[in-house]
Amino acid sequence: MVSNLKESKTIFQKSKIALLLSLVFLLQSCYIYRDVPMNDVKVDGKTYKVVEGFEKRKVKIIAVKDSSLVVENWEGQREIQKTAIDKMKIKKFSTLLTLGVTAAAAVLALATVIAVGLSQIDYNF
Repeated sequence: MVSNLKESKTIFQKSKIALLLSLVFLLQSCYIYRDVPMNDVKVDGKTYKVVEGFEKRKVKIIAVKDSSLVVENWEGQREIQKTAIDKMKIKKFSTLLTLGVTAAAAVLALATVIAVGLSQIDYNF
């Protein structure tokens, strides 16, 4: 009886750790990118995704000029001509996606805990 209790506590602790790690992993992808017209681009400190031909870059806008944008990413600052940009997207936090992923992760973790708990029951009467 005592060993079953210890096993149950160990399983519960492992499942809590797994739930925490899965939530941390899943919540980092709750951002989406939405299309932005070139006229609405401004210096606001937000992350933009710029598509130039086959290249995609995540950048922050430093300055907006008449015919170009000055952007900064991990490579440093550079100037991109507006005519060279095929698509511009802005990074937005999605509340609906966050709630959906969190609920799905909680249901999955609960189902896992129940399944593991049921597998540990001794059905020999």
